[in-house]
Amino acid sequence: MAVDKTDEVAAPANVSRPKPLRLAGCQPGSESLVFDRAVALERVEGDEELLRDVVGVFLECCGPMLDDVWQASAQGDLRAAERAAHTLKGSLANIAANEAWGSASELETLAREGRWGDVGAASKRLEQALGRLQPSLEAYLETATAA
Repeated sequence: MAVDKTDEVAAPANVSRPKPLRLAGCQPGSESLVFDRAVALERVEGDEELLRDVVGVFLECCGPMLDDVWQASAQGDLRAAERAAHTLKGSLANIAANEAWGSASELETLAREGRWGDVGAASKRLEQALGRLQPSLEAYLETATAA
């Protein structure tokens, strides 16, 4: 088994990784690209209360997770930037935040590849995607709580 430079075990070439996001039907600028409520609900087996809790926790933790990305970038620590982006990416996958997930994935890859010159711009794109996500999640919480 091959080991990449991040000390994580790489998947054999003949094994495909599962795709964590369903992007079919998502068009740029569409709400499902920012937050796909239907997919997020599927991920919690239809438990609306659990999804509200997960979204609430994400909103509380998102700022500190983004701070970790910026701090690692400011310190020039690509490994820490990769880890911070990976952590954020996992949280974004849980809530089907497709656009922000893609931005976190891009940042993680750039940091892993040592592409320092591209990390700052990718961090900014991630921050912008999270800025578009936050109002969608807050609106979801308002409507889900009212229902």
